[in-house]
Amino acid sequence: MTRWILNLSAIALVLGVASAALAQDAEPAETTYDFDGDTVEGALLRPEGDLMSGTRHGKESSLINIRADFIPEMVRSVHEL
Repeated sequence: MTRWILNLSAIALVLGVASAALAQDAEPAETTYDFDGDTVEGALLRPEGDLMSGTRHGKESSLINIRADFIPEMVRSVHEL
């Protein structure tokens, strides 16, 4: 049984080294676009409407409650590991 595990780990090591060597040999592909002879035309698109600015009157309460202390949950998550 131990010999079988040793052989299996040796095969995995050889395959891992071979795949790493193949990955290093590949050169990154470079793509170049040449627009020198072409005329590129376009228009600036903007949203329709006007920007309205002003001061807010009154204060709405926030729907997000910010917790002041979450250390017990952190300790519990560490113990669950």
